[in-house]
Amino acid sequence: MQQDGAKALIQLTHAGRFAEPYLRRHGYVYGPSPMTLNSPISHQVKALDQSQIKAIIGYYADATRRAIQAGFAGIELSSAQRLLPQSFLSTFSNQRTDAYGADSLEKSRSLYFRNLGGHYGGRRATGTAWLYPRLSLYA
Repeated sequence: MQQDGAKALIQLTHAGRFAEPYLRRHGYVYGPSPMTLNSPISHQVKALDQSQIKAIIGYYADATRRAIQAGFAGIELSSAQRLLPQSFLSTFSNQRTDAYGADSLEKSRSLYFRNLGGHYGGRRATGTAWLYPRLSLYA
């Protein structure tokens, strides 16, 4: 995959409240807080509970490990474009009052990077591949 010096990167994300296939199958999607959306169709967003959030963080860690084992040189955790990680950083979509709340942008950023560091050791994932977040601070 990376012969002749090329580097392969992979982007990991979770569609969250924009998971259209899940929406069409189940009639709702998940996000940080409950809300009603009208695109692509009128639907409800159900709040993730803390155990679901911790499971998703674990899924990211597992996917990162698999990407490194597959030989990817870098992993981008996409938190832009209203995807699930970004929706936790937005006071529009995140009305939580627990540890995952976005009552302040600094608190949300801190929690996001603390989770990155806790699972991936900071800037490098297991010392073999670069890990970096892609952030968008707007809802």
